[in-house]
Amino acid sequence: MPVDGQLFELADILTWRVESATPWAWRASYDAVLEERMDTLRHRLKGNDACISEGLELLPEASRRRYLRSPWISYWLLFDDGPRLAGQLFAQTLLAELARLGMAPTLTDEVWTALGDRSFAPGRQQPAETPSSGLPIPIDELSPYRIPYFSHHGGMTLEYLENDARAVVNARLSSDLQALRRLSPFIHRLVVDFIEVIAIRREIEETPGFHSGTFDRYVGLVLLTNADLAGADTVRIVDAIVHEMIHCLIFNYENGMTRFVFEPTDEVRVESTWSGASLPLPSFVQACIVWYSLYWLWERALVERDAAFERERCLSFQRRAYAGFQRRPVSERLFPLRHLISEEVYRLLSALEERMRSL
Repeated sequence: MPVDGQLFELADILTWRVESATPWAWRASYDAVLEERMDTLRHRLKGNDACISEGLELLPEASRRRYLRSPWISYWLLFDDGPRLAGQLFAQTLLAELARLGMAPTLTDEVWTALGDRSFAPGRQQPAETPSSGLPIPIDELSPYRIPYFSHHGGMTLEYLENDARAVVNARLSSDLQALRRLSPFIHRLVVDFIEVIAIRREIEETPGFHSGTFDRYVGLVLLTNADLAGADTVRIVDAIVHEMIHCLIFNYENGMTRFVFEPTDEVRVESTWSGASLPLPSFVQACIVWYSLYWLWERALVERDAAFERERCLSFQRRAYAGFQRRPVSERLFPLRHLISEEVYRLLSALEERMRSL
């Protein structure tokens, strides 16, 4: 089934056999939206908040991009109606970004960077080195920012990791990201560019396990919980990181271009052909793309035979991705709901299912 438009490239890009600049074109559109929203907000800020404009002008381009793309700042720019609380948030995080560059005035209070990866305080304007300092993705280990996560039972269940556990997680991330880079420099680049920050936390539950997640209104935020446990091996962590990166990529597209699902609502739900969970329609639409990408990720790992990726584990993860497509997620589950989905997106999903069922 032919698929027209720019999204067609995903069918080939996500086999990890070709490289394309298209994802970064989507990112440029997302950046343009953030700049437009920031300009609108700056015109509405008054009094003491007017210093925000001055601070933004001081940031070099790379730092400005890092700042505007940070999930906490982009949330206020994209989804919050008005500068309620935002003035203080922008001012404090801008001070931290300037301190990170050695450009901040004398601080009177502790401030955290917009990504939550460093803090600065009076008498301590150079951040301490941490196990995450050498990683290519910022890591939020201890920031005061509230992760927008609730357990299935309702209620916040996240805590900070202990010092030893944080060291374990950061060592694993360092090793696993290096393994991913050996496997595919292209996938590694997408991960580093589209994941803005990884928050590592402890999830309190009766049977603790490793989990990951992203959040549609906090673009680029990836949450890893219990990543210090024995079950969080290289295959699990790389699978999770690539999984969540694809969501981040789609969020960039949706906020910079157009939504996949018209008027998304949690009321329309679909039973996942992979997990059996009841998912909101937008989540299930994205899941079809994510699982397609994961099948081909593990196909590449099986071909490359890198020692970091144990063969039987790769086969197990690949079979899981393959099995969900054999249950016809698009032609049966989404077909009755196709009027709610962008025509271009539905045709892409149909093509992905057709390709997977032909293997």
